Amino acid sequence: MKSKKTALFAGAVALLVAYAVYDFQIEKTEQKQKEEGSRLVAMTAEQIQKISWKTPEQSFDLERVPQGWKFVQPLTEFANSATIANFLEELTAEKDLGTATEGDTIDPQEFGLDPALGEIGLSDNLGEKIELKVGSIKNFEGNSFIQKNRENIIRISGPNWFQRMKKSMLDFRDKRLMRKSNASTVQIQIQTKKDGLLELLRQEQDKVDKWVMTSAKKDWDREIDLDQNKVRELLFQLNNVEALDFIAEGNINESDLKKWNFGSPDVALKLQDRENKTFELKLAVGTDKVYRVWISEPLQVLRIAPTEAGSLLNLNRESLLNHARPFLFDRNIVDEVIVQMAGAPEWTLNRQGDAWTSAQGEVDAEKARALLVKVGEIKASTYGPFKNSKWDHRMILKDKDGKEVWRLEWSAAKFAPGDSQIFAKSSALGGNVFLVEQMDLDSLKLLEILKKKEEGL
Repeated sequence: MKSKKTALFAGAVALLVAYAVYDFQIEKTEQKQKEEGSRLVAMTAEQIQKISWKTPEQSFDLERVPQGWKFVQPLTEFANSATIANFLEELTAEKDLGTATEGDTIDPQEFGLDPALGEIGLSDNLGEKIELKVGSIKNFEGNSFIQKNRENIIRISGPNWFQRMKKSMLDFRDKRLMRKSNASTVQIQIQTKKDGLLELLRQEQDKVDKWVMTSAKKDWDREIDLDQNKVRELLFQLNNVEALDFIAEGNINESDLKKWNFGSPDVALKLQDRENKTFELKLAVGTDKVYRVWISEPLQVLRIAPTEAGSLLNLNRESLLNHARPFLFDRNIVDEVIVQMAGAPEWTLNRQGDAWTSAQGEVDAEKARALLVKVGEIKASTYGPFKNSKWDHRMILKDKDGKEVWRLEWSAAKFAPGDSQIFAKSSALGGNVFLVEQMDLDSLKLLEILKKKEEGL
């Protein structure tokens, strides 16, 4: 009897839970239908395939294609698909806030619809069309008047339509310096007035793509590694920096190109992909201080902001090299540190498990543990070639077998009077001389790692 009551109770609870879930789903569905019904555009952003735009200033048409969005008139070029996607997401979220008036006797001028602020036409993947006419007058709440599909109804919608209709064709154009993906780029040529021609090549090393410089610098025993992040930043910039506007397109007059200094550009780039297709870019600063960029695909001259031009103008061999290279070593295999500094006795550190000891005195444990990490964080400030014959200080690292794994030598003399850089050479750089900031080496506090003995002890 007891088990029967328990079963009945459990069944009743299950029924109540099921009803609650059903009631919740019904309420949720009704709420969704209500929200859908209040939307001004009964299409999703993904469904929209065509856009027509008309204002008193200009008109243009856009169409969705497999590669994204494309202008079909008055231009025939790819548009900025990301910008259009955001535009449609915002537009399709607009609400129908109610009816201002309806009937056959509507005066369109009363609502700023003759002439209108602008018109937007939308077509979806099923061929359905929606036309929205935006009034140039706001109501007392600052909301917009909209006529939909030429119906005899004036609807009220939010205030965003006024800002939206200020957009122009320029806002939807793809203004990036390089529009196609540069993921398959395998060669970069950089021509600058300072360094001449620099050639970068993408190679596979140990199954990893790595950029190398094929144009070696004279007077060096070896070429320094490229900073892989700097090369990636350059490629990223080409694909993401947007121009301010378009100056010339298509068949550009040679006299204009000469007037804009493209005969002798400040920087010129040539990229080649795996299919041997090339893309070229030239940056020239005119006598009018306008920063112009000529690109080969499509053939255009663009105006860019001085801040965006700065990183291209600063492109040179020095900026692309790996400035951490002189201080690269495997600190995990270092078992002994030898420090020789002018005017001070030589001293050593020896690894004892996780700690360091010295035969020359008591060690500041924290500074000793941090030493190799801090050395590995230093970077060259300027590469040469430079020449220097006097070395005042040195640090030598050895492994457990006494084999030298890394050596750094540096001078006490400054590169130039008043300069903050000093000469240095590293075994990791094949002994080539470079400059390093003195404060970076001073931060190692090499004379403080051994504790000073107190007088009288």
